[in-house]
Amino acid sequence: MMRALPHPPREIDTLARLRAAMEASQAIRTAAVREILDGRTPDPAHAALLERTLVALSRPGGRGSVKELLLPDGRSIGVDLNREREELEKDILYLGSGEDALLRHLAREIDDFDDHLEAGRQFLGDRRFNCFFTDRDGTVQSYHGRYATSVQSAYSAVFLCRFAMNRTTYPLMLTSAPLRGPGILDVTAIPSGIFAYGASKGREYLDRAGNRGALPIAPRKKELLKALNDRLLALVHRPENEVFTLIGSGLQFKFGQTTLARQDMDGTVPEDRSVELLASVRDVAAALDPAGENLRIEDTGLDLEIILTIEDEAGGIKDFDKGDAVAYLDRSLGLGLENGPHLACGDTPADIPMALAASARGAETLAIFVGCGDSTTNLIREKLPNALFFPSPDMLMALLGATARNG
Repeated sequence: MMRALPHPPREIDTLARLRAAMEASQAIRTAAVREILDGRTPDPAHAALLERTLVALSRPGGRGSVKELLLPDGRSIGVDLNREREELEKDILYLGSGEDALLRHLAREIDDFDDHLEAGRQFLGDRRFNCFFTDRDGTVQSYHGRYATSVQSAYSAVFLCRFAMNRTTYPLMLTSAPLRGPGILDVTAIPSGIFAYGASKGREYLDRAGNRGALPIAPRKKELLKALNDRLLALVHRPENEVFTLIGSGLQFKFGQTTLARQDMDGTVPEDRSVELLASVRDVAAALDPAGENLRIEDTGLDLEIILTIEDEAGGIKDFDKGDAVAYLDRSLGLGLENGPHLACGDTPADIPMALAASARGAETLAIFVGCGDSTTNLIREKLPNALFFPSPDMLMALLGATARNG
């Protein structure tokens, strides 16, 4: 018997209720995706429950797309819910009116939609890919203001799964988020068993059979990371810093690294406070690792990634990147990188090593990058001559869904 789906709260006036509503939407969307992939018509109740969530998110209680939500201590925070609403609206259209209706909507929203679609068809051809590596945020899912509420849309999951099942042998989602806590498994709408996941930038994984594994870390480095996490936890528990756990990526303890948001895409935090947090985190890292040999800080402007270093081939130290992840996952999961062709999809320079590692053994590797500016596009073209560029995650999803639908 199918387990009853959770009902989203009718009122969303606290951050806890927002998270509960989006957690419920994950279960609803995953159930709908499973039905569609099984060739069944999705239960109309799914769209109705998502519509109820949309209504609750849209009720007055703020300014425009910003909604004032209460925190546990009685204070409030302005949260921009525009992205959550947009994804719900598209899923309601998709589940209620069908795929063609959604594609017509996307064609109106995306400039040169048909031209991009045809260019993508020509680029992929009729290849069946051995490995399909893809990033998540910014690539197959639009960026959200908070990771914990960035639940994947049902249409995105269907299009991805259709492509993975019909056009690839080993699909793998490679993300900097952890598996749980919140992590990739808390926000995906993909049913289990279709994709493998490389989380924490690939230091930990979940294969399609549900088996977990992780890259070994030296005991002294584990202790160092634990000490770092303890100090960061104390830092964000100060009343003036609690807001950093509520925006963007929040505070995520990953395998081999830690992420702390210092700003979100909506600029919720005053810049001077964001800069103060950055300085505090640098002080914490310097106190624990004065020589800077074990901890590296990457500042994206939104997130601080504090990463354990690894040894490079020459015996020096380097940051663990997605290229290292692909090599590790190949050894652990038997991906067969020597057997192409492969497809790699990303949206930032951090995804370039993923594509380079896929091609390291000489196999043909295609790459599709999403939403890149001119400087990033030029950098990618220098490194990856066989790359195609798309304006948005929705354009990529439309291509993958269409080529698998017709192929």
